[in-house]
Amino acid sequence: MNQFTISRTHHANSPFVWPLAQRQAVTLAADPGTRSLWVHEGRVWLTRQCSHGTADDVWLDAGQSHTLPAGTEWVAEAWPQALVSVVQAAAAVLKPRQWTSWLPPWLAAGGGIQTPQ
Repeated sequence: MNQFTISRTHHANSPFVWPLAQRQAVTLAADPGTRSLWVHEGRVWLTRQCSHGTADDVWLDAGQSHTLPAGTEWVAEAWPQALVSVVQAAAAVLKPRQWTSWLPPWLAAGGGIQTPQ
């Protein structure tokens, strides 16, 4: 089994795509932020590295993704080969906002908004 580490994530709209060859495993090093692994082609076996002795295994097919929580390390292996990308979650995505947050304060407070009777 060939193995290498993906420690870079991409912060743009078009993520890097890494090919995984047959019998190739990659280590997704722990990161302080939440990430997502996307499978563009093929099938991937994803295993969370755990200190408690029980591994978390996930199978992903093309078109599927899996959230990698902050501070976790994973190993991905292609079955038989795959194209994958790892995307860092944007901070705004992680903090939901009220729909009125973009309105001027006087309008968001109810001034000028009329509700149907």
